[in-house]
Amino acid sequence: MLALLIRRELIEHLISLRFSILLVLTVILMGINAFGFAKGTYSFKRDRYIKNTAAEYAKVREHANRGLRYLALEGPEKIYIKPSPLIFAAAGATYALPDYVSAETSLSFHNNHFSVLYPWILRFPISLDPDAQQLFLGLSLDWVFIIGVVLSLAALLFTFNAIIGEKEQGTLKLVMSHALTRHILLGGKFCSTMLALTCILFLSLVINILLVLLLIDVDISGEEWVRLGGLFFLSLIYLSVFTAIGLLVSIVSDSTRSSLVTVLLLWAIGVLVWPEIGGSIAARLVHVSSAMENEYRFNQDFPVNRKVGNVINTLSRNPRDQRNPEKIGELSQVIREWRQTHQALSNSGLAQRLRQVEVGRYFTRLSPMGCFKYSMEALAGTGLARYQSFVAQVRIYGQQFEQTVLALDRNDPHSMHIPLVKEGLSSKKVDPNIILVFEENISAGTLARQGLLDMGGLFFFAVLSYMLAYLAWLRSSIL
Repeated sequence: MLALLIRRELIEHLISLRFSILLVLTVILMGINAFGFAKGTYSFKRDRYIKNTAAEYAKVREHANRGLRYLALEGPEKIYIKPSPLIFAAAGATYALPDYVSAETSLSFHNNHFSVLYPWILRFPISLDPDAQQLFLGLSLDWVFIIGVVLSLAALLFTFNAIIGEKEQGTLKLVMSHALTRHILLGGKFCSTMLALTCILFLSLVINILLVLLLIDVDISGEEWVRLGGLFFLSLIYLSVFTAIGLLVSIVSDSTRSSLVTVLLLWAIGVLVWPEIGGSIAARLVHVSSAMENEYRFNQDFPVNRKVGNVINTLSRNPRDQRNPEKIGELSQVIREWRQTHQALSNSGLAQRLRQVEVGRYFTRLSPMGCFKYSMEALAGTGLARYQSFVAQVRIYGQQFEQTVLALDRNDPHSMHIPLVKEGLSSKKVDPNIILVFEENISAGTLARQGLLDMGGLFFFAVLSYMLAYLAWLRSSIL
């Protein structure tokens, strides 16, 4: 009985005008998405990443050829995040997030005799702005927009009259008289609508991916095909939320007109309005210190600044001490304290900005659209979770790079083995091939774990909306 009901309802959807219009519209939008991805977004980001990364490591190799102390002094100045080839699926936050981390070094000369090194202070660009709405909704013409906005509206339009329409026509009572239980009728309408939406979604995504592969030389690995499958599955869960909401409204409404008005209002609030206000709420709840405030705090409040200055001035006035390992070691120690303080300040600034953004995103997650967007970004490797993972891996790389330099220095018996001061390190040349190169881990498992909260939230919305529709249907009259 359920199979016959699903078949009948599905055929009605497939031969309807709204199905044809939606299919054509979705295919057109997916085609535009593919052309935009091929002609602009990914090609530009990929080429810039390759160029910038090659330039950074060319400089590192050059310094290695000059000597270990120069390599330590001038390690990679910027480490760039690799653009995801799945940016066409979820690109919103890509435009709001920085695409690199700066690993600053600073060099000071005194009497042209010795050099002071402040290495590996990771700086995070201040463009991580909570008012940048891409971090919350970000309506780029990607899968998130096409599915999240267009197909969610279609799901509501497919179901807003599913129950109330049959009530008004007088056919609901006739259908229920054929020994159909309520859960079978509701399940049949839900499944048939989801099958119709699945047909549209699958056809449009296949066309989109084929166009991407034809228009641009993009390497989609086997793991990325698995992630594409995950994105398709997440899209179906998201559409099931709005299918169930449409059925719920159709059950509780007293007319087709009121049902249509209600679903349009719910769609506008849940998909367009609420996700947009997360950034505004966060900016008012969480304060973020400006770059000027942080600099003032560093210059005024930290005694380590004065300590470094005193030691450097003492060495500047006494040229003999500049070759004294004990005095150079004292300088190295205070510079280490300076670096730790400065890095803690930089980390604090990033943590403040991330906390502010996360507060806004928690508000945005109260809508299915927010959970859908963030879970899609996480799995596509383009969202805030990917950036946070990238920063964490850069920090580890910085530690490993420094340990590599120190290990090479220990192999030179003529070195004073004192880090953070140029003259305290080895002057021997370094084989460029043994230099540690940054490699980011962006496996599907890692990305999926980053989006677990949003995936769980999306699944919760799907279950909750269907259960509410089912409970309302059990209590409603068929007359």
